[in-house]
Amino acid sequence: MKAKLMFSLLFLIPFFLFPQQKKYMAFDEEWRLALSSDNTFYTCNCMVNEADKFIGKFRCYNLSLEVLVKEYTFDNDILHGAVKEYFENGQVKLEASYANGLPISDWKEYDEKGELVLHRTFNEESQLVRDYFQDLTSYGQGMAFSHKREELPIYTTDCIQAKIESQKYSCSDQAIADYLSNSPIPEALKKDLLYSGKRFECILMYTISEKGVVETAEVHKSTGDEFLDMLAQAHVLNMVPFESAKQYGVPIPYNKDAHIIFQF
Repeated sequence: MKAKLMFSLLFLIPFFLFPQQKKYMAFDEEWRLALSSDNTFYTCNCMVNEADKFIGKFRCYNLSLEVLVKEYTFDNDILHGAVKEYFENGQVKLEASYANGLPISDWKEYDEKGELVLHRTFNEESQLVRDYFQDLTSYGQGMAFSHKREELPIYTTDCIQAKIESQKYSCSDQAIADYLSNSPIPEALKKDLLYSGKRFECILMYTISEKGVVETAEVHKSTGDEFLDMLAQAHVLNMVPFESAKQYGVPIPYNKDAHIIFQF
């Protein structure tokens, strides 16, 4: 009897040492955190561990229609397992599998009628080995092969929140141009007669990392002045983080060029 009791207590110990609880979240129609019940459009829930990390199924529902719209699988806050998204009519929108935060195996997207419109296949290292999409120009002849699908990096929060993709990119390009056109010139140089009335230009190639941070800025066309080149590099490196570029949904480094003008 004592042995059975001891076994039962040992079985219960992990539940007391590692408590789990369900976490609830609310989002508005644009999938931003809802500030009140009045603007809540989606509700989500998932179990969390003692470190407040998502574990198991993460499910989101359309509050008014009471239908499931997202169903992800997490392991310690990392996507790991089946991923599904649904249209509000109940049709599957997306089916995929993740391992340690990266897509593996088949990735399938459907339209609201249930027709397959995109089929990607990833290997165990999350490298894309096949990508087919519905060829709307071939009169329903099935799936056509696409060798590359890429999302460009986006600059500034305002641009990221734009609803239409083309607007995001045009907004980002303008925001970058505005930032680069305001190249800082130290007051001492403005008063230096050697620079007075002169115009200097340089072109740099910079790399945006997978995390959206500008990591390097190399001079490809010099101003002819080493100090101004250094100012240009510092100006580019100080850009606020981007939303990173993606290829097949996976963040990737991205190279861009910057044209900077110093007008004295």
